[in-house]
Amino acid sequence: WAQEVIPKWTGFSAIAARTLLPPTLLGLSRHSGPMGSPVLIGRTVLAWLASCLVAGCAHVVSPTQKPQLPALFADDSYRQAGPWPDATQALTLSEPMREYLQTQLLPNVRPNRPLGVLIETLVHAGRLRLAYDSAQTLTAAQAFAAQRGNCLSLVLMTAAFAEGLGLQVEFQQVDDAIDWEQRAGLTFILGHVNLKIARDRVQERTRGGTWHTDWLVVDFLPGQDLRHQVATPISRQRVLAMYLNNRGAEELAAGRIDAAYGLLRSALVQDSSFAAAFNNLAVVHLRKGLHAKAEASWRAALALDAHHTDAAANLADWLAKAGRSAEAEQLLSAQTERSS
Repeated sequence: WAQEVIPKWTGFSAIAARTLLPPTLLGLSRHSGPMGSPVLIGRTVLAWLASCLVAGCAHVVSPTQKPQLPALFADDSYRQAGPWPDATQALTLSEPMREYLQTQLLPNVRPNRPLGVLIETLVHAGRLRLAYDSAQTLTAAQAFAAQRGNCLSLVLMTAAFAEGLGLQVEFQQVDDAIDWEQRAGLTFILGHVNLKIARDRVQERTRGGTWHTDWLVVDFLPGQDLRHQVATPISRQRVLAMYLNNRGAEELAAGRIDAAYGLLRSALVQDSSFAAAFNNLAVVHLRKGLHAKAEASWRAALALDAHHTDAAANLADWLAKAGRSAEAEQLLSAQTERSS
């Protein structure tokens, strides 16, 4: 078979793993108002190059479009050690993180301004000596303990600390930051995520009498122009599914098919509208020899997102290899028309 396409969110991983990153200044944007119009507020935040396994665009899907998961799963065909993977720990503060919060962050919080101490912790390399490592997507606690991670891992860690300080966070998928790499007979599509943190729990009343929150965008990929960055808000549920999706893609690349299945299964239980995870599940089914399940999973991805080119390319390649060239050509022709 040709190389299947696997979406994941890691930022760009074209540097050696476990590289201690020097301080790199990155403009931090301030978003305010209902439209989130960005205003540059100064070059104050250090950014670390990171790799986050995040894939596909986040399209709004109605509940009636969501695939029926049991028909796409094949639990009896995979060996699973213990319960199905759970993403609840991905954003949980560990005891060492709680101690750091209590001893290093909270004592330095200025009145009603908890965000400042978190930003200073990220900026000053002597406080958290973070290193880029694309080898594996980590939970917030694992990234803190290892002082390393890809962009999704560092976003999870930062969000956990922000919430520990009582700050509101929102996650974003960056739509115009896409790269790819080839590994273990697979082509990985690498996406990027960042997060917004509400500024110091301060809200302002607009002229229309409504409330809005001022946001700071924190991005762990150097060179990003936040003023012109195209980003889509994503839910907490989606971010947790991305974590599971990334771990599944990593297990797949390592040849651990059964572990990959469990993680991708859990990603879809977490977020059944996540088209990229359906694509990756299809590749796992294909490598297990479950061709009907693979086809159904690819078609589920395309039912959720008709523009999902990775799923379309994978499905068309499999159809052609299976002697169904007319269907493959029809599928690719439809994709070309949608993109034109």
